[in-house]
Amino acid sequence: MDFYSLQKELKDKWDIDDDSWDGLKNTAILTFERDAKNNNVLSKHAGRYVFRDKNHEDRIFEGETWICSLSLKGNYYFAKGLQRLDGSFMLELKREQMEDIADAVWKGHRDKIEPILEEKYKEVMKKAIGEKVAEAVGEKESAIRDLNIQIEALEQRDSENRQIIASLEERARTAESRPECPEEPALRISSSTFRVGRVSVERTGPDELYSNDFDRTRYFVHISSDYRLLLVRPHDSGDVVCIDNRIMLNGLSMALQFSSPTQLISEYNPEYGGILIHLR
Repeated sequence: MDFYSLQKELKDKWDIDDDSWDGLKNTAILTFERDAKNNNVLSKHAGRYVFRDKNHEDRIFEGETWICSLSLKGNYYFAKGLQRLDGSFMLELKREQMEDIADAVWKGHRDKIEPILEEKYKEVMKKAIGEKVAEAVGEKESAIRDLNIQIEALEQRDSENRQIIASLEERARTAESRPECPEEPALRISSSTFRVGRVSVERTGPDELYSNDFDRTRYFVHISSDYRLLLVRPHDSGDVVCIDNRIMLNGLSMALQFSSPTQLISEYNPEYGGILIHLR
């Protein structure tokens, strides 16, 4: 439906007879503003100023948008208000009528509407981009916090392992510096909860060890800094739980790659009070 068809459809609503219809062919949608210089309420159409018809000055006011019938006198148009475009009028229109009016308004006032739409579009895009950036930054910050927590845990574990290794090395140096005494091994063996000699320890999974000699509920487990030796020491407060002669050592696969079940060289060590396992 074009704008002229819309005019025809609204003929009955405006109560315009056929003799007056020719005057409606020069019709436009205009928004009227006040000219600050001359204090006149006017609009523009086709490059010419549009003044209110003298019989319509008390109907058309500043800031209103009207469907107007125009008459050209000299260099100026004079407008008669046919229909004010307000909320109640728009609600009565069909969709295609709204589109025709919107198209007419766009063509007549594009220079005023475009800057408004452009500014609105910029605000919407700026808000959308800001939300996406904030979301991405939040995800990165969360990932960084998680990594820092993991690093702190690894550093704490490394510090504890270093202290344990230093203690074990000190004990080893002390044992090597003691004079040999035939009776000393017998005394140390009898005071230990372990028997001396080789034991059977099998690595059954990436982080799992199995042995018939894992017969206690809890153990402390220490690994040397070069990842060659592993000490499994029973203790009621140990942080490693043994179930069905199996213990799980999280992170063992990082120190020693696993390909298949393997028997590990192991022995009871009364000096350290536990099972000493050779990983390499």
